[in-house]
Amino acid sequence: MDAPLYLPNQFPNVPLFARLLSLLEEDPGREHNDGIGSIHSRPALVDGQLGKTTTLPELLREALRLREVIVAALKPETVQALKEDRDVFIGVCLPTGHDWFVAALAVQALGCAVVALSPYSQPEEIVQLLEISTAVAVVFESASAEPATSVGDILNKQHSGAVVLGVREVISTPAPVPLTITLSPVPLKPSGAAWVVFTSGTTGPPKGVVHHRRAFAETSPRTIKQLNVQPGDRILDILPRYWITGISTAIMFLLAGAEIDMPRSGAWIEEYMWNRIRKGEIHWYVGFTQSFAKLCAYYRDNIAKLSPEVRREYADGLARLKGPITGGSMLPASVCRDWNALPGSRPLLSTYGTTEVGAVAVSLVDSVAVQPNNLGSFGKDVTVKLSEGDQGELLLKCPNMFREYLHRPEETAAAFDADGFFRTGDQVRREGNRYIFEGRLNFDVFKFQCYKIVAHEVESAIQELGDVQDVLVIPVRDDTTGKVLVGAIIRPTTAEIGKTGSEFPTSLRSLRAALYANGLAAYKLPSALTIIDPRDPPLPRSPVGKILKAKAREKYFPDGFLQGAAPAVTCADDDDGGLDHESRYYVSVNQGAIQVYLGGEQSRSYLGMWSTSSKSGEEKKCYRLWDWAGL
Repeated sequence: MDAPLYLPNQFPNVPLFARLLSLLEEDPGREHNDGIGSIHSRPALVDGQLGKTTTLPELLREALRLREVIVAALKPETVQALKEDRDVFIGVCLPTGHDWFVAALAVQALGCAVVALSPYSQPEEIVQLLEISTAVAVVFESASAEPATSVGDILNKQHSGAVVLGVREVISTPAPVPLTITLSPVPLKPSGAAWVVFTSGTTGPPKGVVHHRRAFAETSPRTIKQLNVQPGDRILDILPRYWITGISTAIMFLLAGAEIDMPRSGAWIEEYMWNRIRKGEIHWYVGFTQSFAKLCAYYRDNIAKLSPEVRREYADGLARLKGPITGGSMLPASVCRDWNALPGSRPLLSTYGTTEVGAVAVSLVDSVAVQPNNLGSFGKDVTVKLSEGDQGELLLKCPNMFREYLHRPEETAAAFDADGFFRTGDQVRREGNRYIFEGRLNFDVFKFQCYKIVAHEVESAIQELGDVQDVLVIPVRDDTTGKVLVGAIIRPTTAEIGKTGSEFPTSLRSLRAALYANGLAAYKLPSALTIIDPRDPPLPRSPVGKILKAKAREKYFPDGFLQGAAPAVTCADDDDGGLDHESRYYVSVNQGAIQVYLGGEQSRSYLGMWSTSSKSGEEKKCYRLWDWAGL
């Protein structure tokens, strides 16, 4: 009979488990004088959805139980690959919560790599990512519920051989007698695959980013020390576990001996968070940019109307929040100001990172000088250079560097320069000791005529006009002239768009005039504009809240639109004077068609015509206005 991979109470010798077991050894069950209790008895996880509290020893033993079920379901050749320390991939498709930790640690306890998947994706999408990663199994919350059943049906039809498993079916059974947990004496190779996280796909197809076994476990102690995270600190955690920051944050706070509080999901989350803050029960909160905007809006709409005595309780609780940390996208200046204006608030810590390297820079956004898109200070173990001296593509080298793009050797090689620096694809400029993010190359940074357009700069200028839920500035190609135009997609907060007295400029002419009056250079002004009715769905976003720019452009500025090849769209007429009639260009609306000319009426050059749908008899939901100034 073949020897087992590991003894029932034994974890593989890798940095993650070496550090987790060292926590138990450093604290052998003694109660602390500071009142936080022993790590053997105080909660490591609090799952609001399940109503379950778990200590670190309980978590590790549950992971060992699930590991036995997984290994029993694997094919003999897969088990042999594990014995030879070859890469084996297993999907983990679970929401943020207790079960994700059990499944992720169980997979890692086999020496396998966790393929991070979103449980909110369509079954076909999940199967596609399993195929890309050549996963031998996938773990869901329950194997007998959706999306596991649909994924299982598709896998069976494809004869893939991948096994579908459920966490609940395993850990709901009675636990065996606890065993003393040990570490294998034989270390696995540090370069082995441990995590596969797919890129967000905001500007192109997602890629599977492979991180090695040193990732997160070796860098977390430095971050813990830098942030001064203490044992027993409580983090309010709502980050998804298919996002690189969601994974690295979870591992870091687990290794710090903190309590990870994962509330039940729902639309009431802002109220729950503010109640916890009021009670002084939260030390850390890591969230998306949008979540901080929602917290500020909830305070303005609800807490600000309460009595001074009650507001003081919220302010005192907010002052006890050691670290409000944001990531996922650049922090708008308006959100910074709103947060810093809250009584008792501490400055936001805005992080910068990529799926390939994790979070590598932190910016302290204080109330004195809010500088949008400032990447902040890079870690001491991060080497930084720009491709063109003080500007250009940001290039990085650090210990947390990803190993490869899964099964994409050519793209992996192209991701590094000759000196081994990772090409982030982000355009950055250096101002003194600050690094200012300008956007994604070829998408957020592009040329109009010979001038450089930085999308974030134009977006920030539009946001300064107020009343904006979503804004996206992207390059729009005019196939007739061969030019690239500045396109803007805006979703205001008010439903009164286009009506007299609306606070936000809703014609291209008024938008350009407002931006120009606020100091935005003429060549940066949008030349194509879509305003979305705020009652309509928001701009398409990734599961972690990033706007899917390629999909947005495809939807609102599709290829061929300027040649008349695109489907009919709604369009505003010039009843409100919104269409310019200046000498350099001429736009006319005639019988449901827009005709665009370059030059004055007397000597005009016809540029194109395309159909629009009539607004008569129906409410307009999308306004599309075209402005050709500067062509």
